[in-house]
Amino acid sequence: MQIILLFAVAMIAFFSTSCQQKEAQIAGTDIDLKAVKPVDKRGIVVYPSDLISLGAEQWVKMLVESGVNLLGIHTDTKLETLPGLKEYLESNQGRLLLQKCVEQGIAVEYELHVLQDILPRELYHEHPEYFRMDKNGKRQQKYNMCFTEEGAYKEIEKNILEITKWLKPTTHRYFFWTDDVQDAFCHSERCKPYSPSEQALIYENKLLEILRKVDPEAQVAHLAYLNTLEAPKKTRPLEGVFLEYAPINRNYSQALSDTHLKSLKQNLEVFPSNTAHVLEYWLDVSMFSGWDKTNLVQIPWNKRYCKRDVEMYNKLGINSITTFGAWINQDYLEAYGSEATIDIVKEYGDVLNNPEFRISLDADLSDWPPHPFIEELTAVWRDSISDSTVFDSKLTEEDFLFYFSTMDSTLTTVPFDKELSVAEGDRVELFFSANKDMSNYYCLEISPTGDILDYQAKHYRQFDEKWNFETIEVATSFLENRYIVEGRIALNELNKLGLGNEFNLGIFRADFKNEEEVVWYSWAIPDSKEPDFHIPSALKRYHLND
Repeated sequence: MQIILLFAVAMIAFFSTSCQQKEAQIAGTDIDLKAVKPVDKRGIVVYPSDLISLGAEQWVKMLVESGVNLLGIHTDTKLETLPGLKEYLESNQGRLLLQKCVEQGIAVEYELHVLQDILPRELYHEHPEYFRMDKNGKRQQKYNMCFTEEGAYKEIEKNILEITKWLKPTTHRYFFWTDDVQDAFCHSERCKPYSPSEQALIYENKLLEILRKVDPEAQVAHLAYLNTLEAPKKTRPLEGVFLEYAPINRNYSQALSDTHLKSLKQNLEVFPSNTAHVLEYWLDVSMFSGWDKTNLVQIPWNKRYCKRDVEMYNKLGINSITTFGAWINQDYLEAYGSEATIDIVKEYGDVLNNPEFRISLDADLSDWPPHPFIEELTAVWRDSISDSTVFDSKLTEEDFLFYFSTMDSTLTTVPFDKELSVAEGDRVELFFSANKDMSNYYCLEISPTGDILDYQAKHYRQFDEKWNFETIEVATSFLENRYIVEGRIALNELNKLGLGNEFNLGIFRADFKNEEEVVWYSWAIPDSKEPDFHIPSALKRYHLND
């Protein structure tokens, strides 16, 4: 896909510190922690010229070694064309590629902006009604079509039946996309009640009916991309039309934005998740280079970011994932190294084959999923105002992970010479109790610099300050008026303390404004006139996800 993209890979640099004594983590209540699975369809999409440049044998070897089992071949009518694809497939190299893919169990698909090929533009002079009407009421020869014009589909059917004589995806999935331009859908009287995504779905439903005449197993992609990201409402997909989600305008240093994620989830309410397909851009040299071959840019590959995204897609039930790898060719390998490039493709394949996401203890939250469990705490004894503290947690097979991200314009820390020093400054806190009456509970208080105060207690305020968590580890970082605390505790330690899948938890923060003024924040609302977290009402019931 070639589209002008305002894209910035924003790398946030933190000053990080780690506390060597202990490691901290909290388990997430309402977070979906279903086990992630290897991705079934693991793909890469390239141009015919990329295949020609490196040769069929080298490409297949790279895919096999990377565990990639799906090759997509792309044309866009701008840089590479459908006739050029046909010429390649019928060449010796093209036939060798298809043969090698069959031998190695690699599926082959064709992801194509093809509408200008199946509805030739020269028909405009004889049948202007086949073509889209712009907002000013004028028919336009360029781009797309009038999506409700039956006569146009008769022409499309004739041309598709010719194309499918030589274009045969081994998966029976067909990607015959609309044109790659923004704001080029139809405003005719019959089309204008429909959104761009609904117009596209009308077209895709028609394609399915046509293709089923020659391929009874045919499935057709509904491309959610740019103008068609919004889920269709007035039009429903026929059985056999599947979602293809392509979030081109995104920042890869961050998780999928709220807007993109909302759009994806809404589309998954219309299309089945078990047939949904994601087309990403992690390895798209052409996009990162601004589609300028004279200025090839190195892929800003980050395995952690890719893992983060794949786990999120996986948990939504999506098990077919590809990335553009356009312009991974001889020129790119000469510019940035053959071995280094192959290693990146191998890492990508490894992520899809082993998508369990591992969070690093480094106070860099880029490897955490989006949408945290808590996005504010309440100052119960200060007119119940709320802050912007973000808290989240995650359970792995071995650990209970957590983080706080806290806005603080009056950061107060004190030198650490004993554990109780932590109580003299800003901090975040977690209290764990197996039962509601807090007959035995465990407290963890962490400063912005990673110093820890931990102790065992019995209600009311009977403290054993010599007691410590054995496996607690934390890392902290600072950025402007914010500090981050990230930590983990081993699950087996929580189990030994009687903290099974369900217990009572307090989530707190102390914000020192000055030596005299402290604002106390809590997740729960303690039933006390004076600040006090050491009472049962300050904790809420919490569930570890299995």
